[in-house]
Amino acid sequence: MGEAVIGKKKDLDDVLAADYSYCILLIDLIRNITEESFRENLKAILEDTPASVETHPITKRRSDLLTKLKHRLEAHGGQFPCITQDIFQKVVSHHQCQALERLQTCIDDMPSHETTTDKDELDAALFGYMIHYEENKEFVHEIKQFLERNQYYFDVDISKARKTFIQEFETLRIVDDLIISKETMKNKKMQGKMKILRVSYIKNGNKLYTTLCLARHVASQNKHYMFEVIRDFGNFRLRDINVKKCDTALFRVRRVLQTEHCQFTDPQTFEPCEHNCKEYMPECPGLTCKNCGHVHKQINLYNDLKHLPVLLILQKRGRLGDTFPASFNCMDLRICYRDHVSNVTSHISGQGNRIGPGPAYASVHMCI
Repeated sequence: MGEAVIGKKKDLDDVLAADYSYCILLIDLIRNITEESFRENLKAILEDTPASVETHPITKRRSDLLTKLKHRLEAHGGQFPCITQDIFQKVVSHHQCQALERLQTCIDDMPSHETTTDKDELDAALFGYMIHYEENKEFVHEIKQFLERNQYYFDVDISKARKTFIQEFETLRIVDDLIISKETMKNKKMQGKMKILRVSYIKNGNKLYTTLCLARHVASQNKHYMFEVIRDFGNFRLRDINVKKCDTALFRVRRVLQTEHCQFTDPQTFEPCEHNCKEYMPECPGLTCKNCGHVHKQINLYNDLKHLPVLLILQKRGRLGDTFPASFNCMDLRICYRDHVSNVTSHISGQGNRIGPGPAYASVHMCI
């Protein structure tokens, strides 16, 4: 995709940032598509009138999200490092072209008789085309003719099509596995996963960080907690999360990670919390508990981020000997190892995931 977007193999950090941002914008929309909304949106597309398409909730929601993020990228361009609207639009256009080509291939190769495999492939292709929809009257007319000849293809198994669509794209799989469901958030169960993005240079990491934060804010409409973005390089270290004077994002990280049971240990006597506090009630704006006068949990190690849904951006750090929490299951190395076919690490089990020696660290494939 990098070569298709910018025409070269170098300087792909912006492309990765745009790809992640696009997936973050779409994931909630993708998860909430029903068979009824899919059918209605598909019919709106086939009517081939701008009014019918632009007013449908799915297409309109996607369009609104893209427009808002582009405006945010433009607004932050002079203040904080982030990608340009141009790069983001090129990545979006690339996905649109890929979706169109895939559906075109399915239609061209469709046999005269229906088979389960062909039906599943076409369902996923239709699903992808609708998600990445861009007006193309000629191709829409071709889809319409095909579906008129094959009415049974209107009945799409949304659950299967959605799963297939997500599994075909590495970045979308990572984002889908990262963002916890609304049901989990309602039940207040912190069962998130850690995903690590390695960057070659700190300036690229800062740009990736800002862009992802903007995408998260637009996608969530600042209404609910989705995931955290932490960069651990340069002037920032993970231990800075414990500093009282910290920005809003890190305060949210500290607050989310606090436990009900106080884990305080006196640094001189090593005695635990004398109050045996089991109900965390933080003072505002700090993190000190009103009941016992302690910060219930200090954040000093990667392992302390267990079950926090987080994209952790690293440069040089996170190498041989570093231990990550059991909730860490993916390391994206596509920027650092651009000549490999796939560079997203697989799930690692155990109490703590420790990076060890060996070439597999840089080249194993993703499986989540």
